[in-house]
Amino acid sequence: MKSGKIWLEKLPFFGLALVFGLLTLQIQAQRAIAPPDFYPLWQRLVFGLYGFGEYIKRLFWPSPLSIIHPFPAAAVVPAAFYPALLVTLLTLLAAWYFRTKKYVLLGLGFYAVLPD
Repeated sequence: MKSGKIWLEKLPFFGLALVFGLLTLQIQAQRAIAPPDFYPLWQRLVFGLYGFGEYIKRLFWPSPLSIIHPFPAAAVVPAAFYPALLVTLLTLLAAWYFRTKKYVLLGLGFYAVLPD
């Protein structure tokens, strides 16, 4: 009985999160989100791995900080993106090495899934 009341009191927050999430997607689609066919699949994978690598790198070296992270022009992947791939690979290797230590995997999971 008590657990139902707990979920019910959080329902307005889930509703607000949904509204603001949809609003953000609508606003971003006008200027900030490229169409799906603008970048080929391999570049989108590089961008995703780059973003993850940047989060890990900025955990240890938080500079330069910026709210603007523009994508490069189509068909060009800057050389600065490739070291982040190495950071991502090292993070995956660390996760595999510490696979028996559940608290390390839990921390990496939270960091990887909830970066913002």
